Amino acid sequence: SVVTPRQIEKVVGQKLMVHLQKGDLILWSHFRSESAFERLSNIVSQQMRAVTVDVSGARSVGGWVRPNDRVDIMCTFNNPKTGEIVTKTILENVILIATGDISSGTNITVLDKSELGFQTITVMLMPEESEILVLASKLGDLHMSLRNPADAAKGNGERPEASIMTLLTGLRTKILADIREKLAKIHRGEGIAPTEP
Repeated sequence: SVVTPRQIEKVVGQKLMVHLQKGDLILWSHFRSESAFERLSNIVSQQMRAVTVDVSGARSVGGWVRPNDRVDIMCTFNNPKTGEIVTKTILENVILIATGDISSGTNITVLDKSELGFQTITVMLMPEESEILVLASKLGDLHMSLRNPADAAKGNGERPEASIMTLLTGLRTKILADIREKLAKIHRGEGIAPTEP
């Protein structure tokens, strides 16, 4: 597993996965190679598609999301019927398969902190969902909300989008705050599951 002096020309100029100092043994496993990373196409399930979209900063949950996380994707855009700015969850319980260049086959423990940032996410979707996501990325800003891995619940599809009136009236916010408190009690083992409004 050690690179010998006779083999040194094979590794000169190659990118390392770890930091080395003078005197350290050089191992073949220290270098990035195509074989060390799974091809992204092998991660994508049959009948599904990988789609990459731009995200940054707070839109990516502050960069805390990682491959294999599940997220909901929201879009903020101008409603063509009313002209007002709205935010709507367009896709729920979506599997992230890559954040920037990092996929589930990447050993992030050997990466420098500067290499963990990303400007894009790649998600696994059905072809029809891929079209929705690409269109939404052209209409407005995309944001993600991170899910607990065990939370597979989905909305009933009739949840209204958040609008400026949602903020101004505060009615929906009060109802949701009550539900959030009930969920917190369940999490603490103190209550019964609420129903979605």
